[in-house]
Amino acid sequence: MATTFTFAVDCSTPAGLAALDAALVSRSYWVGFSLSQCDLDLHKAIATAPDAAKYPNVARYFAHIAALVSEGAAVSSCAACGSTSVGGAVAAGAKKAAKAADSDDDDDDSDGDDLFGDDDDAPKAPKKKPVAKAVSKKKPAKIAKTQVVFDLKPEDAETDLKVLEADVRKITMDGLSWGQEFGVADVAFGIKKLVVQCVIEDEKVFVDDLEDKIYALEGAQSMDIIAMNKMS
Repeated sequence: MATTFTFAVDCSTPAGLAALDAALVSRSYWVGFSLSQCDLDLHKAIATAPDAAKYPNVARYFAHIAALVSEGAAVSSCAACGSTSVGGAVAAGAKKAAKAADSDDDDDDSDGDDLFGDDDDAPKAPKKKPVAKAVSKKKPAKIAKTQVVFDLKPEDAETDLKVLEADVRKITMDGLSWGQEFGVADVAFGIKKLVVQCVIEDEKVFVDDLEDKIYALEGAQSMDIIAMNKMS
């Protein structure tokens, strides 16, 4: 089901991306604090990672959602999902709702048929014997995971972010997996930063241990956590 936003956004034009960039300045998700169908629809509408220098917030958001999707994060529903569309694409939610309403009306009409009929003469269905409930198999316990998004600032403008990203990905820990792609955003004075995404297993990886490994990298100046989201 498509999602419409409160303003028309054409993600294929610079003006549309600029408007979306302003709307995402303080958001990790379009609605609420977890991945929803709205985010999947918006990510699909954006289609490809934009120029991080021109649209840093859209680039960060796109990389963030891409990382969640690649990790198989749970998708929640919200009131906005299915009610609107991106870039003028009309949502099917209203049509489905109207169709469901018509169906309910038909059911009500059928219930009202033969109000004065005599049901006493109708043959009664034989009673069914109770069926023994099947014994449910014990499901394996779910592994608690957290999706972590953080900014990684380099020491100076001369630091090669591609090399820094490669060094980050070399960090291996049992229960740690890195996102498919990292974002790049402007800081100031020509300095750019990495927007890093990863997923950790709560019982195996502690954020403090991960921070120690990040700070030990050559060229890494500071690490600021943007979001930590529990994954079901």
